[in-house]
Amino acid sequence: MGAVGIGTDTVKMVLPAYAVKHKKLSAGHKNRKEFLDMKKSKLLLGGVLALTLVVGMMAVGCDNGTTSNTDPKTITITGLTGKTGEVEFIVSSTPDDVDAVAAGVGTINNNSVTIALVELPYGSGNVWTGTGSYYLMMEVDSFYWYSNGLTFEALGISGESDISKLPKFSIEEAASTIGFDRFIDSDLLEDW
Repeated sequence: MGAVGIGTDTVKMVLPAYAVKHKKLSAGHKNRKEFLDMKKSKLLLGGVLALTLVVGMMAVGCDNGTTSNTDPKTITITGLTGKTGEVEFIVSSTPDDVDAVAAGVGTINNNSVTIALVELPYGSGNVWTGTGSYYLMMEVDSFYWYSNGLTFEALGISGESDISKLPKFSIEEAASTIGFDRFIDSDLLEDW
């Protein structure tokens, strides 16, 4: 882009060629044309800024207030009225703990316990960040399975061979809260 000099008695300005062309085209209607050009420039600048913002947010990512699926997971059990001491908790792909993927221990305080889950095997030192549907088990004064509040009879479970009928619990968020009334005591199963 070339530059053209426009001289006056005291000042010599150097303008790009397109500005000189614009200056010549707008002669006679200068105020109206410059006003319209200024509105177009502002609109163009606003569009460029908006596009830059959208592209930048897509590249960097935008926090919409949801938690990431890779956050460390915790389970809070509420309604532990009359229970004291430690709670051992297991998250497993199978209704027994053979395929356990995470576990944790917590102490009951004010009728509830929050357990930070860690990867198994123990000793890895890694917090568990998994998601999906799992069988849940815990031991407080007895061994309990998550049953979503249903009895063994309602689930069609009459013995150990039927425990695969237990419901799974979906873990998606960083923190999950479950009422103790959603668990069933394994002692209620006759052949356990």
